[in-house]
Amino acid sequence: MPYDMFASLSDEKKEEFAKAVGIDKAKFDKLFYSDKPSLIISGTSLAGEQNGFEKVVKQIVKDFGDTYKLFFKPHPAFDPVSHGELVKLKRKEFLDSLGITLLPAQLPMEALMWAYPEVKIGGYSSTLYMSTSKEQTVFFIANSPDDLIAPLNELYQMGHFGDAKFYKINPDSEQEPEPNPNPEPNPNPEPNPSPNPIPSPAPIPVPGSNNGKVITTQDILSQDGESIVLEADSKGQVAFPTHVVKTILDNKKSVNISFGDVTVTLTDEWWHYAQSLLGTDGSQLQFGVAPISSDDADKLLNTVNARTPQANMQNAGGIFKIDLSILGNGGKETKITTLDKPIVITLPVGEGINRNLTGIYIVSDNGDAQYVGGKVTEEGIQTVINKIGNFAVLNYNKTFVDVNGSHWADEAIQSLAAKHILKGTGSNTFTPEARVSRAEFAAVLVRLLGPENEGNLSHPFVDIGTDKWYAPEVAIAYNTGLIKGVSSEQFAPDASLTREEVAVMIARLYHKLNGTVPARSAQTNLTDMEDISSWARNDVEAVIALNIMQGDGTAFRPKGSITRAEIAQVIHNFLQLK
Repeated sequence: MPYDMFASLSDEKKEEFAKAVGIDKAKFDKLFYSDKPSLIISGTSLAGEQNGFEKVVKQIVKDFGDTYKLFFKPHPAFDPVSHGELVKLKRKEFLDSLGITLLPAQLPMEALMWAYPEVKIGGYSSTLYMSTSKEQTVFFIANSPDDLIAPLNELYQMGHFGDAKFYKINPDSEQEPEPNPNPEPNPNPEPNPSPNPIPSPAPIPVPGSNNGKVITTQDILSQDGESIVLEADSKGQVAFPTHVVKTILDNKKSVNISFGDVTVTLTDEWWHYAQSLLGTDGSQLQFGVAPISSDDADKLLNTVNARTPQANMQNAGGIFKIDLSILGNGGKETKITTLDKPIVITLPVGEGINRNLTGIYIVSDNGDAQYVGGKVTEEGIQTVINKIGNFAVLNYNKTFVDVNGSHWADEAIQSLAAKHILKGTGSNTFTPEARVSRAEFAAVLVRLLGPENEGNLSHPFVDIGTDKWYAPEVAIAYNTGLIKGVSSEQFAPDASLTREEVAVMIARLYHKLNGTVPARSAQTNLTDMEDISSWARNDVEAVIALNIMQGDGTAFRPKGSITRAEIAQVIHNFLQLK
């Protein structure tokens, strides 16, 4: 097909071609990229347009006018502005009265449709439609597919025109017959059987119809800087046509979409992924974000708590349904549920909420709630997601019978339990004075890294069986450089950690997450600094300088083991710096 050949050209060659045939991209970008997608009605000869033209156009406006911005492209020899007969018929005034924009009669239509594959077209049977992309044509002014000239009828059978509508041609003389003032009776009337009405075809779903605010090129280019802010419509819907996604990528933009209380942030890398989903056929990327009703939120939260009896989970900001889909240029909608590239969401946090216990969860209809993170900012609570669904801001209040409000590490333990970084040793016990093993701390480090660091699960340790619960975490911690073995083949998963070992791993984590080596200070009142191993000295001084770890007031105890309560406090202090 001609369009396929054009589509295979480089962007540079396409621009050169458009310029050579007289298509002013700047002019037509302004015309076609508005708050609605565009549809061109293509004209024909004067004789053809006298066959019920105005009645058909009125019906086209009725069917498509709410969805599309409408244009009329005249036949090159029959310009309504200059052709005598059409001027007498006031054809231009007729089009103006319907809100249809008149395009230049000499416009090279094939080239225009190639340059703007997202712009739809329809009209009289013509070889012009051989040059359109698949499903770019949305209607024909013809009685049926059989009346299309060859090879359009064959292309229709092959599905090239999708579900294009057909507008029957009725000559003007037959549409409104003159009344007979003296009708003569028919002595032998033929019975008039009840007609079998031909049902009108169902309306074709089209990009931009009831799918929210359609973002235009001008929306992107009107904002300076690498990051721009866009707003969805009042229903929390927004759509990005293929050409707009290309504009975002060409200008290396990061986009923040405001859905009322919710913000979705999409990076340049994510837009490359979105472009791969859309292809080049004039599809649209659609986002929807809306809060679920308070009644539905209460019911869902009751189901969540029924499935999580070991903790009390409370609504801390709302539950929001996030939708993402691709709407093809023929109206087919494809729901996206998982993402190859993550997006960032920022959700609101209610007043008077204990933010240390607040997180974001993806919640299924059966009440299964999976923690997906949550960093509290001035704007709300933010996290990175790679799935689409219902997202809830919840407080997770976990009670341990062996940690009460008077325990010195109670706040840290409760906070880390709510962040699902530290877990209990039983359904309601924490065992705060128990020693922490190397395998347990490897799992904690990986939870702090986040899911984006998951991947390589190979490791050299012969004492880490694949059936052990901590095997994936040890592999990830090892491959990200956070933890090493006690030898080239031994990890010693059950061995207790020393305080200086913890200091070294925390310093590595700081460097991994922040990209810098933490500053250190040798000034300290602790009396046993000389007991620190040489390989750990710099890191111990760094974590002390950052107030992540401290001694007991007089000593650091570098060779001493570390308890679960102490680990909780260390991680809690570390998170205050992030």
